[in-house]
Amino acid sequence: MSRRFNFIVLALAAVGLLVTANGCVVTSTAAPPPDTEIAFDPSMNFYAPTGAGCGAGLNYYVISLAGEPTQQYDCSETAIFTGLQANATYDLDIQGYANSGALCWSGACAVPLDPGAYGQRNFADCSAEIPFTCH
Repeated sequence: MSRRFNFIVLALAAVGLLVTANGCVVTSTAAPPPDTEIAFDPSMNFYAPTGAGCGAGLNYYVISLAGEPTQQYDCSETAIFTGLQANATYDLDIQGYANSGALCWSGACAVPLDPGAYGQRNFADCSAEIPFTCH
């Protein structure tokens, strides 16, 4: 083999190593996508003749997103559902209990998230669907 042939083979091998090494380095600096959320604020949703939320005699409430486990919240806590998709509708089942322990609010609410809801916290307005029933 000639010296020139050896040089060409070595040069091609070196170029191959550089291409392979450069092609294998992959880094991503992109931030994770923002979370799309539904927030259920009891002070905006539980109304009674005496006021709203804790001031209406609400002690605690239970709420579930369709297909998810039911969660219990104090009258001053906002329920937040995360990891949702925009351009979809989510169903909430809601029950509110008075200081006496009586079930005074109950209902279901459909919360539509339009395409602009992506990456936003969207507050559910379910007040019309969960009326006060204790008198």
